[in-house]
Amino acid sequence: MRKKIIIQEINSWKESRMLPEQYCDYLLALYCKGELPPANLNKTWSDKKDILSGLLIGALFAFIVFLNYFTEIPIRMQMLVTTISIIAFGLAVRRFIGRKIIFQIMAPGKAGTLYVFLFIN
Repeated sequence: MRKKIIIQEINSWKESRMLPEQYCDYLLALYCKGELPPANLNKTWSDKKDILSGLLIGALFAFIVFLNYFTEIPIRMQMLVTTISIIAFGLAVRRFIGRKIIFQIMAPGKAGTLYVFLFIN
């Protein structure tokens, strides 16, 4: 039980970048005796779901901006769409509260991400 708690702490240090990644990998290898803990596999799937949800929310936002500002729909319909979108964004915020979502866009060694965001801008 004690070893499990230590491994969870090291994983949280690695995610929050409190220690360099190499140190965390060394400590994980030391405590796990060279094997990867099974919790890491679930976290990567959860991270992928968070990224996919973020992209979906971004696409929804882009659609709503397009619908409200570049089409000629009646004002009542615009208000309805905006109200629904505010509710959807509120639910998304409620879902992401308490999760450690990376707000840093660029990380070392991920130049493709930089090019995507530069293209979008």
